[in-house]
Amino acid sequence: MFTKKENHSAYQKCKLLTIWFGANDACLSFSRQHVPLARYKENLKWMVRSLREQDSEYYSPSTRIVFITPPPIQEDRWAGLLADRDPPQEKDRTWEHTKAYVEAAYPELHPDNLPQVFPAWDSVDPKDPRATVVSHYVDV
Repeated sequence: MFTKKENHSAYQKCKLLTIWFGANDACLSFSRQHVPLARYKENLKWMVRSLREQDSEYYSPSTRIVFITPPPIQEDRWAGLLADRDPPQEKDRTWEHTKAYVEAAYPELHPDNLPQVFPAWDSVDPKDPRATVVSHYVDV
């Protein structure tokens, strides 16, 4: 996944790593994409520790990391898209379940490890999902 530190001189250094992690992991447990919450947290810790801990084979203190939280879901719209498939599929995501993954991530993103967090979850107003941070830059 990352360049090993003994190979850093042979390859260009990664200056910025974005981790947009958790949207599929937060599927409900019957989904093949689901990752249990405890495992999700461990995976996130591993990614950060791999670049930040000096004894890691992937140690890269100069790489900046930006974590993007899982985005919220428009449950009704998603359920409609799944229902229209052939064959129809059961809704595999909920607002509350995804939010639990967002909230579980924050304690793992201690400022000493990961100072840059883009809260995609907070960028959408649940009352008006079209009023997003992105809508300031593009027409949605």
